[in-house]
Amino acid sequence: MKKKTISLLLALALVLSLLPITALASYVPEGNAVPEFTASINGENLPVVLADPEGYPTFTYDESWNKLPGNPVPLYTVAVPAGATTVDLKFSAYVLAYNYSLDGGFIAGNYADIKKGVASVTVSVDYDHGQANDQGVDFIQVQTPYVINGYDYSSTVLYAITFQYPVPFTAYAGETELKGISAKDNGYPPDGGSPVTLYTVPVPKGTENVQLKFADSEKLLAYN
Repeated sequence: MKKKTISLLLALALVLSLLPITALASYVPEGNAVPEFTASINGENLPVVLADPEGYPTFTYDESWNKLPGNPVPLYTVAVPAGATTVDLKFSAYVLAYNYSLDGGFIAGNYADIKKGVASVTVSVDYDHGQANDQGVDFIQVQTPYVINGYDYSSTVLYAITFQYPVPFTAYAGETELKGISAKDNGYPPDGGSPVTLYTVPVPKGTENVQLKFADSEKLLAYN
């Protein structure tokens, strides 16, 4: 009997050793823990900052599918290099990650099994090329996989991720560097050319002149 028990244990250990690692790994967060994430491009991690603990507005729907405001969730900002079009996201739990605009409009995202989710996904930085109300970048809405009960689909939004390109210049009022520069992709239509990025620089009231310093070593022209 003892030999038989040992043989069964050895056989079980052999079977487990043949299983893929992902079959043994648990991506379900403990308790109410929110899945963490990393962002990278070509294997190099990107800086992630918690921009606002309540910076992303969520929405719910009533029985008639009318959109209702929900509780805001954290908004994370990921700094991406100029020209980046996609970012690789890895999560500590299975989630769903969809591209949304700030006003809650769905842009992109498709999964084979919305009840399971994924532990990693490649998302577009600007899927619709600035057509939505998103200032030239999308908001990645991260939520739990759906629990489906008949016609009832239930999922919880955990947080959102958005992206920031480096601003190609710095602006000064006197010796004071001006902060809070925002960008809108395709926001400025030059005469006879394709739309380009429009930057907005907040200036103190009464400012008459602003000095611009460009990051590119190439000499540029700047016209009013």
